[in-house]
Amino acid sequence: MIVKPMRNKILHGLFGMLLFSGLSQAQAMTINFSGETSDATNPGLLTAIMELDVTVGGATSGNDLLTVTLSNLSDTTGVTGSQNGGFTLSEAYFNFTGDSSLLSLDPSLPQGLPNSSLSTNVSADGFGTFDVKLDLVPISNDGLLPNVGGAWKIDLGGNGFSIADFNLLSDPQPGNNPQLAALFFSKGPCDPEITGCTEDSAYAAPVVPVPAAVWLFGSGLLGLIGVARRKKS
Repeated sequence: MIVKPMRNKILHGLFGMLLFSGLSQAQAMTINFSGETSDATNPGLLTAIMELDVTVGGATSGNDLLTVTLSNLSDTTGVTGSQNGGFTLSEAYFNFTGDSSLLSLDPSLPQGLPNSSLSTNVSADGFGTFDVKLDLVPISNDGLLPNVGGAWKIDLGGNGFSIADFNLLSDPQPGNNPQLAALFFSKGPCDPEITGCTEDSAYAAPVVPVPAAVWLFGSGLLGLIGVARRKKS
C-alpha cells in the first residue's frame, strides 16, 4: 500500500510529465471559419476548417514541413441559386514569421490538388495582406467542392519552426480588422441584390483559435490544482 504523501508525489509527477510532454509535442492549430464575409453573402453559408501542423524534417530537403489540411463544410443543399450544393473553397491565406520566399510545395509528398500553387505577400479582399496564399486550382477548375477535404505539404525552407510561427495576424488595410487567416469561396448561392446571377464569390475570416499546446497546458494545470486540493482535504 502506498502512503498518502508518496501517492500525491507520484500523481504530481505524472501530471507534470503529461503537461510538459504535451507542450513539447503539440504542433497543430485548428481554425474554424465562420462569422465574417467581405460582401453580402450570409456568413453562415461559408464554413470550413483549416488545420496547420508542423513536422520536423522533410523526406527530401530535411527542412521542417507545414501540413495545411482544409475541409470545405459549406453544404447548402437546397439553397436557391446554389451551384454544386454550396460554395467551392478556392484559396487559403495565412502568415509566417520566416522567409516566405523560401516556401515551396513539397513535391515528394501527396498534395491535396495537382497544380496548386503558392504566392506571398498577397491581399485578401477585406481582411488585409497575408504572407502566404495557397491557391487550390484544379478540382472542377476551382478548388474543393462542398463536403470535400484536402491536404498540402509546404517545405518551410529551414528548421526550428513551430505552430507559433503561423499564429500571426494579417497586416490590415484601411478600414479592415487584422485576421489570423482567411479563405476565399466561389461558385455558390448568389448575393440577394444580384438578379439572374449563377455564382458568387466571398471571403470568410475566422475567430482567433487557441493552439493545442495551450489547451494541454490548461487541462494539465486543472489536474494539478485538483490534486493539490485533495491533498489539503
